[in-house]
Amino acid sequence: MRKRAAPSICAPPSSSILPQPPTVAFVAMSFFRGQPDVETRLCTAVNVAIQAGDPHQLQSIVLLEPGEGNVFPPDHQELIQSLQQNYPASNEQSEKRLEDLVRRVVTETAESEDEEGRPIQSWGSLVTFLVGWMTFLRDMDAENLVLIFELMTDLQSYVDGSTHQSTLC
Repeated sequence: MRKRAAPSICAPPSSSILPQPPTVAFVAMSFFRGQPDVETRLCTAVNVAIQAGDPHQLQSIVLLEPGEGNVFPPDHQELIQSLQQNYPASNEQSEKRLEDLVRRVVTETAESEDEEGRPIQSWGSLVTFLVGWMTFLRDMDAENLVLIFELMTDLQSYVDGSTHQSTLC
């Protein structure tokens, strides 16, 4: 276990300017381009948002619905296509592989302890939520509202589990 302070997405920003809600341009540039695949870029962006304590940045990454014109931003479209191709619903190992990826890249979800060696609240439950969110995006059909409702119900169970362990703003 590594030692660090308790994570908080609610922490004040490092500059004196308060973060603004995400704009379409910000959302489109939210994933990091230097990573080998879109899933790793997404996870890197989530990790950076948690480290920065920036809820608006995290919100701009974890989109639940398409934007204007029923279209997701380009990074999210690429993510959906990649998830469908590389982590298909038909492969029973897909969710486990996604979980392994999230745990490896989103290092802020790792177990940690304070200066005195006591376990501290972590973002560990975020792993389960992110995997659920990515499978939701992968399986979502914007034309099938019943399926979307069922997928959102499943995703809600991930959110419920996450909020019992971590405090979000």
